[in-house]
Amino acid sequence: MEFLDLDRFLENNNSVNYSQSQIETDAAISSIFSKSNDFSNQKTSLKNKPSPDELEVCAVIHKILLDAGLDIRYLRFRRRSSYIDGMCLYTFISFKFAKKGRYFIIPEKIANESGNITESCSISEGGSTYKRVYFSSPMEIIRFSSYIITQYKDKYGSANDYFKNMLILAEDKHAKRTFTENMQAFISQCYCFEYDDLINILQQIQEKDYSGIEIPKPEAKIERSEITINPIHNRVPLDQIRNLNDFDKGFHEGSQYWRDGDTLRKKGQYNDAIQMFDLARYHGYYAPALYESYAMAYHQLKDYENEIDILDEGIKRLKSASINVGKSIGKFESRRDSAIKELLKKRKIERKS
Repeated sequence: MEFLDLDRFLENNNSVNYSQSQIETDAAISSIFSKSNDFSNQKTSLKNKPSPDELEVCAVIHKILLDAGLDIRYLRFRRRSSYIDGMCLYTFISFKFAKKGRYFIIPEKIANESGNITESCSISEGGSTYKRVYFSSPMEIIRFSSYIITQYKDKYGSANDYFKNMLILAEDKHAKRTFTENMQAFISQCYCFEYDDLINILQQIQEKDYSGIEIPKPEAKIERSEITINPIHNRVPLDQIRNLNDFDKGFHEGSQYWRDGDTLRKKGQYNDAIQMFDLARYHGYYAPALYESYAMAYHQLKDYENEIDILDEGIKRLKSASINVGKSIGKFESRRDSAIKELLKKRKIERKS
């Protein structure tokens, strides 16, 4: 395979140049550190090191970036619970070796064009705006080279901005010490390839047979339009909400009700919490946090019909909102999908009893 033309790769990336690109930093950035505190020489804790199979994926990602001629001096790989993150100080790609199968986490539109088996991500993975893309061979991530390169460039720019901002604080001894300690702690959690290890792993990939690694069958998704709900609640209709078209005033008048309600929710007083959320909503408060709190309270009560209903409203309102809602809509859609599954399970049990 052309991608694994190691002879050409060795010509373009000799060990001297490779090692220097890993440990050198710009003179301005290096001035923050004394030699004894140079974070580029920090060792990775063994418990944070990716497994041999995970390192194969990391090696292919690494090579994609090298082949693109990018500066990989900040490139690291970090174990985050059961995930592996490709990082340039900030995460630019994540993947997981789960019991069900191996998958990358990729934006929905790009994932759908890949031809791989996909399924929606969990709420913690970014919700329905991302997809799990299942794979057997680490070489399959080459399909996402453009995305990986773009994401890496973006995070590389953010990392440089961060370091430049730290230069401003470099004259302050306390700030310099805190920054250095934070960087040392961060790097100790990350893995950085040695040149020989990278070459060895790429050679192993060339010789390895991945045909025995199974790809899971995609789960059939139940669409929202396929189920009927009849939620019972005391929420006023949307057209009776105060400050309906004035987010700032609604926030001012309603946010305290939400805060009080969320305190009750965390104490397990779910019905009382919902009453406070109703008041927050009535006064015009409709930040994503309100709908998330509503949904979590209803979920704890196993009132899945109300959970679905309030998420329907939240998704609809946030899609037309003038405020920045970030990834909330995708997360709400994933939470709603989960509530639909739980509702159908509940109904099935009720029919049998």
